[in-house]
Amino acid sequence: MSYKTVCVAGGGVLGSQIAFQAAYCGFDVTIWLRSEGSIGRTQPKIDHVREEYIAAIEGMADGTGEWCSGIADGGQPFDKEAALAAVERAYSTLKLELDLAKAVADADLVIESMAEDTQAKIDFYKKLAPVLPQKTVIVTNSSTLLPSTFAKYTGRPEKYLSLHFANSIWKNNMTEVMAQDQTDKRYFDELVDFVKPGVTTQADVRSRMGEPGFIHWNDDGTATWEYARQPNGSSCYMITFGQDHVVAKVEQVLNDANYAKVRVGMSKDDIRRLLGAPGSKQLFDNLREEIWEWRIEGMPPMDETYFMVHFDTDNGGVKKTSKRVAVKG
Repeated sequence: MSYKTVCVAGGGVLGSQIAFQAAYCGFDVTIWLRSEGSIGRTQPKIDHVREEYIAAIEGMADGTGEWCSGIADGGQPFDKEAALAAVERAYSTLKLELDLAKAVADADLVIESMAEDTQAKIDFYKKLAPVLPQKTVIVTNSSTLLPSTFAKYTGRPEKYLSLHFANSIWKNNMTEVMAQDQTDKRYFDELVDFVKPGVTTQADVRSRMGEPGFIHWNDDGTATWEYARQPNGSSCYMITFGQDHVVAKVEQVLNDANYAKVRVGMSKDDIRRLLGAPGSKQLFDNLREEIWEWRIEGMPPMDETYFMVHFDTDNGGVKKTSKRVAVKG
């Protein structure tokens, strides 16, 4: 599905930025707010974001400011007037709405960007579920809470996942996408559109996601860039480039299929290549073990779950795997 209409739930600092950036890119955007007081707090944030965009565009045009990848693609001639026109179009078309049913009536995508309060988010999803059109995909912008925590409350877990934006989005045109166990893969694929296999270059990926944590060199001379989100996140993206330095494949490697590939005797390099950097490493001399640990999606989702690989310190190879659950509540 090609998204055209977007509703952002929450008008805080990041919610306002997300909404303005989406409007700047040509989407029909509505911000849903809970009260008249929220409107009074959100409108000044939108005004401020508009001024930030204008200042950034002026700096890009005269060479005194940094290049902002959310405003214009690098490597293309910069059209200052077109960018300024897009800012004013975004500012004039962005809508604020208190009625949730009206706000999402034609939404292709709902981006929940509310405070990191688990119960408040659950209450919101329960209120949202009955009024959503069948077509709508829901994402959470949460930076600390796993999407699986809320999936069952959305009424459409197959269309629910995480889409976390970077702050100062006009400068850092970057998002993190994370599915949960019930997410339909096609909705995940829609949301990783910012890294299009066969189109996006290494320079594009570096601009949007920063420097990779590690570069794995493949037998054919191509490279796979690692973006691990440990220890607080539960994802690790491996982006493989072809000989032409264009994205060939994007994979979130912390999944059950890859855990099952771990075999006794595999080396630390093998495991790093398969799962990415662990969140922690611990040495147990009495057990003659070194344990690597990754935070992963939990079951139930409220619990913190970790996948662990045990290495034999005598030969350096894998001895076994295990899981650890830190029960909450």
